[in-house]
Amino acid sequence: MKRKKSSLLIWALTLLVAGIAAIILIHMLKKADSSSLTVFRPRWLLLALLLATVQQLLVPLGSMLALGCVGQKSRYGPQLWISMAAISANSTVPVPAGMPIRVYLQKKILAISAGKSVAGLTIETLVSYGLACLSALLLGAWFIKLPATDSFSVFQAAGIGIFVIAIFLIAAGLLYRWTRQHPVGIGQAVRNTLRMVLSARPWPFAALLGVNLATYGLLVARFILVLYALDASAPTGALLAALIIAHLAGVLSFIPMGLGARELSLVSLLALLGVAATVAGTAVVIDRLLMTVPLLTGGVVATRVLGGYFRSTAE
Repeated sequence: MKRKKSSLLIWALTLLVAGIAAIILIHMLKKADSSSLTVFRPRWLLLALLLATVQQLLVPLGSMLALGCVGQKSRYGPQLWISMAAISANSTVPVPAGMPIRVYLQKKILAISAGKSVAGLTIETLVSYGLACLSALLLGAWFIKLPATDSFSVFQAAGIGIFVIAIFLIAAGLLYRWTRQHPVGIGQAVRNTLRMVLSARPWPFAALLGVNLATYGLLVARFILVLYALDASAPTGALLAALIIAHLAGVLSFIPMGLGARELSLVSLLALLGVAATVAGTAVVIDRLLMTVPLLTGGVVATRVLGGYFRSTAE
């Protein structure tokens, strides 16, 4: 009964997001005048949807490579359902619930120890958000021209990046010192995790970086197709910077799926790139719908597949 209610909750919340986005999209299309939206090519959105689906299918591959960094093998099929269930959980509550769910499911289904799961998740998170922050700083400073009189150069962005990295290293050093003072219990667990992270294998780590970069390629290609469907365009480098910055804004908002925060920031950034307001708003809502469809489908299927697994093991 609890699993059925959980599945229904995922359906309801995801459909709610898709419904709101669809209503906003219809409203924008009705308000669009001939000067801002003259052409609409819906067939290109099918290709954009395909790219959004491929992007979701890369997530379990990243999880496998992160586990490979700590010497743990995994299988794509189970990781696909585990990652989709975790993403669905992250998309319905304003806290990172997907992380403990992944640790639990990897232990129950794949017999991966909690220590290696946490170490893999730590590596995956550091690579994902570290690369996103660095890309946002460097690409934003290089490609996006702010209207302010004072220029924000790539060197200033690099300085901020170095400062953030220094803060992170200091925090890691303090954490390691704390674990030395608490040699048992949670201190030992944290120290073991740090040891596995710092001794990550180079080839899976390099492949993990490659998967994240491929995700960026799919991200910008998808939005280029959305803009093309609306007879609009934007410079590729600046568009990628805007998408990454908007993604981080959604993450920092702690709103499920970053709903609202990502869209508002992305519309503002697209305006800086010269995209008409109506076109920018319509493109952002369409892109939200394209992101939601694979999430909805994958989350519901994952809930059923994993529910079937637990029922079979309980019998």
